[in-house]
Amino acid sequence: MTEMRVKILRDVAKNPNIIEVIKDGRKIKVEYDGDNLTFTGDRSQFPNIAEVLQMAFPYELESQSRPAWYDRNPKVVALGNNGTVGPHVLTTRATYIVPENRMAMIESIFLRLVRATAGAPAADVILYAEMRDDAGNYNRPLQVSLSLSENTPGNHSENSLGTTFTLNAGNGLWLRDIDSSTGGTVWIASHIKMMEFDA
Repeated sequence: MTEMRVKILRDVAKNPNIIEVIKDGRKIKVEYDGDNLTFTGDRSQFPNIAEVLQMAFPYELESQSRPAWYDRNPKVVALGNNGTVGPHVLTTRATYIVPENRMAMIESIFLRLVRATAGAPAADVILYAEMRDDAGNYNRPLQVSLSLSENTPGNHSENSLGTTFTLNAGNGLWLRDIDSSTGGTVWIASHIKMMEFDA
């Protein structure tokens, strides 16, 4: 029996019923829409359609059904904020929501707080990245803070993401900070870099 290879086409990510049949150097594309079979290509290469439908074994998957994330219409997304601010209520500095039919791999998060001028009196200062997952839960993959005792200009706190993670369509990511001090200022630096791609 002649071996037939079955190659999964790239757009199988959107339509898993598309295959390309290759046999002895001949190829034809077959699409099943739930009711009918559509053949695209030189039918003369396969005069006996039963030869295609039977897809004689053994067969092999010539390539993976989907390309890697970095080859699925990638788009670089960067969020960030820098500046010196005084006491302030909870403030959202940047927001990102994964679009429909897309995913996003978070590659890096960096947060840094620096006490610029002393508060009088000081209070806790918090800077964090917050995400919403598939279940609608909110959590903080990264956070930095300055406490009451860290009121001397130059005192600082910083952190960076130790691993990557992926967000699905509808998931969200926010950069937020709060300073409950009376007087004084802090310098804030917050940066997120991610790669968005087709789901």
